[in-house]
Amino acid sequence: MAAQLMRGPELCRLPFPWADEVAVQDNLEDWAGYYRLRGIPLQSPVAMLMVVPLTLHHIIRLAARLRPAEVSLAPNASLLVLCVGVQKEIEQWPCHAEQIEDGQSRTQGSMRLTFFHGEYNERQAALLQREYGAAHLLFGPNAGLAAYTSWMPAVEELIRSGRPISFFSDFCEEAVLRAADIVLAQGGKLLEFDSPRVQSLSVPVFVNPLRQPTRIVQTDNALPSYSNGFIFGFN
Repeated sequence: MAAQLMRGPELCRLPFPWADEVAVQDNLEDWAGYYRLRGIPLQSPVAMLMVVPLTLHHIIRLAARLRPAEVSLAPNASLLVLCVGVQKEIEQWPCHAEQIEDGQSRTQGSMRLTFFHGEYNERQAALLQREYGAAHLLFGPNAGLAAYTSWMPAVEELIRSGRPISFFSDFCEEAVLRAADIVLAQGGKLLEFDSPRVQSLSVPVFVNPLRQPTRIVQTDNALPSYSNGFIFGFN
């Protein structure tokens, strides 16, 4: 089920283990910067574990720039993020402690993770909002949105409600462009991002600077392919 949320016990608040050390900065742009920031040797495979947490870190800060009135990174502000379709990523939840620290003040924060099982649709969205309040952001890692029809209830609900601001990643650019076409066909409005190559040009898809650093070799095509390699957004 592509659009599933995972259910389990509500987890306790997680103290950030590096709270007295260096913080993850807002201008983190690539793996070299992260390794340098944390003092990690480049031969360490830690990037393979931190793809989703740092991709989410990047997306949260991008959303805050695009929608500052909706996604606030002010001190003591709370942020409710929905991560959908995370069957494979669910076991990596301890890595999300890297999200907690504030990049400006370096003060210790906290995070609460709650897992649900079931499709994200109009009914589930209403239940979640009644229980936790309105979400500020939604992220679907390696979604395969164009490949799985089970995503359609989620897409329809997000477009119908017009919120929250939503981001989906996939392995290759073609998959993300096809997913963007589906959103447009349903009446959704794509987010636009500054082109890294052409000044004053906006594009609907961008290459994730914190994608998995090793390429995935596909048997049916030679397209560049990386876990969480390309991202688009809407609402």
